Amino acid sequence: MKSMRESFRDQVRGQLRNVVDIEETPQTPSITEMTCGDVRLTIDAGGLLVDVRQPVDFQGTKIHLSQNIPCQFIQTEMQGRGISYNIPIMVYCNDGYTAQLAKTKLEEVGYKNVSNIGSIKNFNRCR
Repeated sequence: MKSMRESFRDQVRGQLRNVVDIEETPQTPSITEMTCGDVRLTIDAGGLLVDVRQPVDFQGTKIHLSQNIPCQFIQTEMQGRGISYNIPIMVYCNDGYTAQLAKTKLEEVGYKNVSNIGSIKNFNRCR
């Protein structure tokens, strides 16, 4: 029979294992490489450029012609605005990771042509 101390130790180890399992390393984002010209052509063809950062970050710096929809609201905002599920949608953020999450969220609700174009830093000249 286990002592009280051993039972407590096993319980804590189990909880720690659960924490470690939850805290997986972030998946490397799948970034579609685009130039400023590619972005502009996509917008001119009816595409949408979405900055998924917080509004305060968007107000500081942004890519020309982009709209700000923070990642946590991306699904409801896009659907609420009646955005077609078939138009090209390009998402970006500070480093590509939040944009990857936004891309995944949009694909989960049926958007078919979503690209993570990565970091705003790659588009400094597009502003």
